[in-house]
Amino acid sequence: MSHKTHYDRLGVDNSASQSQIKKAFRLLAKKHHPDKSKSDDSYREFTEILNAYQVLSDQAKRSTYDRFIDPQPFGSYTSKYTKSRSRKDEIYAARATKVNVNSNAHKYNLMFALSVYIILIVIAGWLG
Repeated sequence: MSHKTHYDRLGVDNSASQSQIKKAFRLLAKKHHPDKSKSDDSYREFTEILNAYQVLSDQAKRSTYDRFIDPQPFGSYTSKYTKSRSRKDEIYAARATKVNVNSNAHKYNLMFALSVYIILIVIAGWLG
């Protein structure tokens, strides 16, 4: 498995503008789209390109990614802001750049927990 940065996946420099990132994404998406490409790895390539674009196109995610960029996971490379990185920082960086497919999952989990809590209060009121 190659340890490419998101910039490497899109083929742009880390100082690339949003329009350059968008243009590179569109070209690579056309090339590696599973419906158009005959390659066996087209789906994997397309999802990696999509993940890179979603991180780099959002300014907040991009700045977080730039602070914690590490082309080799848990390697010796450190960002320009830290001399050494703890395991906690590496986990935070991985979570910050991960694309969340189900972004509303935490809301549903919270709603479920609250409904269970309310049901328990009602039952305790009946029993008590």
